[in-house]
Amino acid sequence: MRADDFVTGDSARGAGQSSLVGTESTNAVNTGLVGSAAAIAKNMVIGGTELGDVDKMYQAGKSAVKGSVNAARAGSDLAKDTVDTAKTTAKAFKAGLNGENIDLSGTKSRSGKNLAKGAKKAAKDGFRAAKRAAIKDSELEDVDNLYQEAKGLSKATVSSAKGAVSNTRKSWKMLKRSTARIKALSRKRFTAGAGNKFNQQMYKYMRSAAYRSVSTSSGIVSTVKNAMSVIYWDIRLALSSISSAIGLFLGFLGILPLLLVVFVPIFFLIFGTISGTKATTVGSLTGDEATIAQYLIDKGVDRTHIAAIMGNMFQESGCRPTAINPSSGAYGICQWLGGRKTGLENLAKQKGKDMSDLSVQLDWFWDEFAESCSGWNKAKYKVFCAQSDLKQCVYLFRSQFERCGESEAADANRLAQAQRIYDALGTSNGTNGIDGNGQDLKKATRRQKDVVNAANTTTSPGQGWCAAWVTNVFQNAGIGYFGGNACDMCRAYCTSTNVRDLKVGMIIADVSHPGTGDAGRLYGHVGIYIGDNKVISNEGPITIKSLQEFVGFYGKGTGCKWGWLGGVDLSK
Repeated sequence: MRADDFVTGDSARGAGQSSLVGTESTNAVNTGLVGSAAAIAKNMVIGGTELGDVDKMYQAGKSAVKGSVNAARAGSDLAKDTVDTAKTTAKAFKAGLNGENIDLSGTKSRSGKNLAKGAKKAAKDGFRAAKRAAIKDSELEDVDNLYQEAKGLSKATVSSAKGAVSNTRKSWKMLKRSTARIKALSRKRFTAGAGNKFNQQMYKYMRSAAYRSVSTSSGIVSTVKNAMSVIYWDIRLALSSISSAIGLFLGFLGILPLLLVVFVPIFFLIFGTISGTKATTVGSLTGDEATIAQYLIDKGVDRTHIAAIMGNMFQESGCRPTAINPSSGAYGICQWLGGRKTGLENLAKQKGKDMSDLSVQLDWFWDEFAESCSGWNKAKYKVFCAQSDLKQCVYLFRSQFERCGESEAADANRLAQAQRIYDALGTSNGTNGIDGNGQDLKKATRRQKDVVNAANTTTSPGQGWCAAWVTNVFQNAGIGYFGGNACDMCRAYCTSTNVRDLKVGMIIADVSHPGTGDAGRLYGHVGIYIGDNKVISNEGPITIKSLQEFVGFYGKGTGCKWGWLGGVDLSK
């Protein structure tokens, strides 16, 4: 090695210096020192001038553009991830279809809509950054801050209102769905059969309670209407009576002398003739027989049963209220004896009359015969009323009510007298125009008999609920639900008074009658014809009466009519 090798020449020194300068310059650029120095030098030159403000806006815009570019790049990466995720999900789904295990853990779900939102948000953020940089430290910055606060408050208010509306809609939808589910559950429970008997009973009870509430409400309205009607007609009648009285009085003053001359002798003649007798006649019957027949007609007893009763009375006493058996002491038209005779005496004392009074004896007979049935019993009374053959009726009354000894029976004479009474009544229209029977039960259809069976097993809901009981009967028979008061049912469904039209299962009703006081006048009464000349109804207890007896009592007001409840013809 020579000494010259350790000595650097001029050319070598120049090349080394150039290389060092290049290396340092590259490092300076890479570390940002050059840019920073350039920026500092530029700021020193243009700072505080108009060019400085322009440069500031330029730099802010440049930053915003860079932010948008970076957001776009991030969006691109997100899109790639989304495509990869979709591919992975499709492969996993395909594996599931092939019966292989599906593992979707680690997959991500993205959508084009979310990607678009991300890009849009990045652009907005870039614009806002540029805007803030442009107006920083100027008067416009305060204005912008105020605007942003107002805008945020407005958005919060709108969002709150939208949330309230949305919640209201959701609550309404939930309420509708809940109601529908409850209804469906109720129907399901009611129709589930024997397994849900309790639910069925509860449903029927609630429906019956609802009907009673509605019926009570309509009853109140009907009561008010009827009360107003009664007041109206009472006023009209009073005015008419006053008018008639005035007219008669004025006319009477004019003819008074003529009346005194012509009619006074006739008056005394008539008064002297009828003062000790009654002018009652029923058909060809007169005297006590006519009085007894009329009493039974007013109670609704039909022609056959009146004849059977009076034929027995004639055999016992000749229909004389003062008849007395000299050996036994039996007394009156039915020859009462023992405790039954004592009952007659007590009733006479209550009425302040003598026990020989025919009206007292008839009231006592009716109590024993049909009301308390103390003379026999309810079952025997129903058997008697159900019988339509005159001979059988005569025998039943003699053996079950009179209960005379066989030696005193004289059945042939009793029947002969009953036939005489029957024929005498035939000349009168005193049996309420009902002389005949409706359809026989044995000719009824299955649906008609279903109503009869339901009527015989449905219990009374209480006194005053005759229409509610009829409604329950038809429900229990599977016919349907038909509500309303007795007068409502009569007006809506009862159209006939011809006994030939009367079918088993028809309702028979009146709009108004005086027999049960205000309730009868306002609401009437309704029963069901069950065939064989019998009507069943709720009078507190469930009672069965002959058609004639029912019509005789309840038909004294507006009259009784019959028809198919709800217009449903059960005979077809």
